[in-house]
Amino acid sequence: MRRGEIDRALAQLEATVGQFPASVRARIGQARLLLALRRVDEAERVTRDLIGVAPDLPDALVLKAQVELASGDGSGAERAVAELQMLLAQFQSNAGLLAAVANLQIRTGELTLARNNLE
Repeated sequence: MRRGEIDRALAQLEATVGQFPASVRARIGQARLLLALRRVDEAERVTRDLIGVAPDLPDALVLKAQVELASGDGSGAERAVAELQMLLAQFQSNAGLLAAVANLQIRTGELTLARNNLE
């Protein structure tokens, strides 16, 4: 996606969140696009709000770890990845989640856990 396309998609998502503030999916999309635009502070705010509404939602926890990494908070990312690791037993059939967690584990130096999740 190009920068202009991301900006337009973000504007649409922000309008959706404005109309439907309880939409978890719209907030997830908003945070992802903010990260793609490297607007880490805004992504962190959206993610924090999202975690407040849906603290056990795996996508929200993945975003939390991604935001922590993007902001340079390695220990925060490690804590978020540890939370995700505890939730994985409930979502073993979700290949996308397993891959996202393994990617985050690789980025935080947890290579053995990443390998175990991918096997």
